[in-house]
Amino acid sequence: MAASKNSADSLLGTVLVTGGCGFIGSFIVEAFAASSSCSSVVAASRNPTKFCIAEATYKVCNFSDRNQVTALLNEVKPRVIVHTVSPGPFATPDEHYRISYLATKQLLELAKQHPSVRALVWTSSMNAVKLDPAMNSSPLTESGTELNDFKSKASAYGRAKGATETIILASNTDASTVDFSGDASWEGKLLTTSLRITGLYGPRDKTTIWEILKVVNTMATRIQIGKNELLHEWNYVESAANAHVLAARALLDGQHLRPDMRVDGEAFSITDGSPMKFWDFSRKVWEMAGDEFCNRRDKEMKLIVIPFWFMKMVAGFGEWACWLFTFGRKRPRMTVDHFEFMSSGCWFSIEKAQTRLGYEPVCDTEEGIRRTIKWFKDNEGWEKG
Repeated sequence: MAASKNSADSLLGTVLVTGGCGFIGSFIVEAFAASSSCSSVVAASRNPTKFCIAEATYKVCNFSDRNQVTALLNEVKPRVIVHTVSPGPFATPDEHYRISYLATKQLLELAKQHPSVRALVWTSSMNAVKLDPAMNSSPLTESGTELNDFKSKASAYGRAKGATETIILASNTDASTVDFSGDASWEGKLLTTSLRITGLYGPRDKTTIWEILKVVNTMATRIQIGKNELLHEWNYVESAANAHVLAARALLDGQHLRPDMRVDGEAFSITDGSPMKFWDFSRKVWEMAGDEFCNRRDKEMKLIVIPFWFMKMVAGFGEWACWLFTFGRKRPRMTVDHFEFMSSGCWFSIEKAQTRLGYEPVCDTEEGIRRTIKWFKDNEGWEKG
């Protein structure tokens, strides 16, 4: 077990990060471990073996198992829970419902009744809200968005994220009614907030960046799907991780009680603050990775543009075939939902997070890409598969 810090009476006490060995979860663990705000950091997942650091303690827990979660809370006694557990976008609807929604609902119930737990920060997604190309003319604020639910015409991932964010925020205890003094009882109380992340990328990224890098110096870098007209938000992983520390502090410092500064029961958009069109982002990755086509400076760089409607048709057939041959147990990597998101755009304001959380991105998106490519070059590369 990692040694606790000397600040035993720190603001955040022990912080429990669920899914703390995943991509974003591991960076969140590192961010809290580097902060003087907490006395210790515990990461829990079903298989806590990746991205482990000496400054944190690691526990095995299946968050769908009520008994395991109860035992974990009793052992760790966290003051703050950062909940990152979620199946990936390509999981089945049943997995999204069980893992994102039901397991989170159970965690909220147990956390609220546990005497040690005071706050829960949830890692949400921009997919939780309804997106439309018509909404891409200016950055959307949190109040200007509508959450998805299980009846929405969104992806299974987006429906589950929206429905889960709804219960996260509904479980909040009004901070103005809470006694923040050190000896007050917190049983039956829980402060909650939701951080909407999108376009996550950075070192150790085996999803967004890894998939883009795999086609460097192939014909794929000459292909573009859609017209590349809409802006998308991106989020360097260190910036996203830092936002979780800021949110936890703001929930418990007792200084965010004015209506215009409230954090509890609120959602926040967390991005680089420098939106970039989808294919501009991809080509910037390829360019910095040394792709010959993307580094050409002549006038002959002709792209092969494939319309969205055609790719949606192909993806739809692939999904149907996958469903048929796996009896609905698996989903293909290329889905209609993926192209729907690409063709909807995603542009959000981070002003609320800047004002209430003190959030500032570590870097803009172009610098984030540069740092990410450098990490891959300095570490494992991307040719090894």
